[in-house]
Amino acid sequence: MRKEYLFKNRVIVENKVFLLAEDVAKKFGYDSLEIFANARPELIVEKNGLPKLVEETKYNNIILGDVELSDRIKHLEYTRVDTLRSRAETLRSFYPLKFMLAGGTLERKAYDAGYESVEKYINDVDYPKELEEEKESMVRKADLISSMEDTKKKINDLVDYDILKNTILG
Repeated sequence: MRKEYLFKNRVIVENKVFLLAEDVAKKFGYDSLEIFANARPELIVEKNGLPKLVEETKYNNIILGDVELSDRIKHLEYTRVDTLRSRAETLRSFYPLKFMLAGGTLERKAYDAGYESVEKYINDVDYPKELEEEKESMVRKADLISSMEDTKKKINDLVDYDILKNTILG
């Protein structure tokens, strides 16, 4: 059984996800980055001070367009970039809909809080509160992921794989 090479590094530049070209070359079965770069120069992206990169979407498009490669690799790469800025933009974009569906409620909250305009209330109170909740949610997720990684490391430290292998194959 052939060992599957997994991407361990991703580079995010201007909200685009890139894979290291060296890793893509290995995944595609090239012996070196130079051979890959000569065979597929249109995929190589060079950014200041970074190693050669391949945009993740272009990598996926190559796989989707090549049946033989698709059969060999069997999966696409999809990295979701979740930033507070993108969440903030999403929150902001929902306010027209929110006002349309719950305008009366927002007007009442603004009045109760002493604001003369709903827009000022949204900018001063509602939006910052939602943004803080999103920030806390992201921190909780990051803490959870970190905790899971620590637990995985602890489990790996506890397991003696040589004994396990000898027991199974023994």
